[in-house]
Amino acid sequence: MTLKSIQIKWKAPELSDEVGEYFENEYTKVAMKYWGLSFNDDDTLLSYLSLGQLQPLKLENYQKSKLENFTIDLKEFDEELLEPSYKQSFSNMENELLSKGYINLPAPIVLQLPKGNIYGFSGNRRTNLARKYNLPLVVWMVPYPEVTLKEYKIFS
Repeated sequence: MTLKSIQIKWKAPELSDEVGEYFENEYTKVAMKYWGLSFNDDDTLLSYLSLGQLQPLKLENYQKSKLENFTIDLKEFDEELLEPSYKQSFSNMENELLSKGYINLPAPIVLQLPKGNIYGFSGNRRTNLARKYNLPLVVWMVPYPEVTLKEYKIFS
């Protein structure tokens, strides 16, 4: 097996597994409120996230100022790996990818925001695994149309 033959097989994320990324993360709550998004319970958040779909994403198409909550610089990501449990989780994924030649992973969740901005809601390690090996990145992209927000009563 060569590095050219390795691949990540992306699948839709289990959205219920990701609600902690909002309710247990003060940074995300503050960032979402800034963009006019506020969720009071799991059901409202899940209704919103369920509007997403799988699609390829080329991070290099975005200026750093348009990306939020993604560590796209591999040197910065190496600094995040200094935290032992974070590093262990990443290493487990990386080892499986390299030993089997592939890994099945839930796609990172990305929220579209106004003015062409995007927010990495979950999946920073998965995103950086793809980037490290120059593999295609597929994300669960959740749209930000105002009509959708009003329909789901997500405006704060």
